[in-house]
Amino acid sequence: MTDLPKRIEIHEEGPREGFQIEAGPISTADKVRFCEARRIPAYMTCQCVSFVDARRVPGMADAVEVAQTIRQRPDVQYTGLRSTCVAMNAPCKRRCTSPAAFR
Repeated sequence: MTDLPKRIEIHEEGPREGFQIEAGPISTADKVRFCEARRIPAYMTCQCVSFVDARRVPGMADAVEVAQTIRQRPDVQYTGLRSTCVAMNAPCKRRCTSPAAFR
């Protein structure tokens, strides 16, 4: 079984995806609590927000505040999905360790 990879990467997208598709509003505090309470394995990536137009995705209107408020674990990489045409502000760039981009 030498053809197995020595390492795999797991990207948790549940928080971001769930916050985007919920029909009703989810409070910022609840989003933060949910992200902090996740039992994320060490060295995993957690995609917690999307930096998108709030008119199109109302559930992500508070993405900046969520990203800035989460108490981050040092062994987890927190990311935020963003459109290439949407600029992230400096505080969020520091909080999201690796902003993912899409077109």
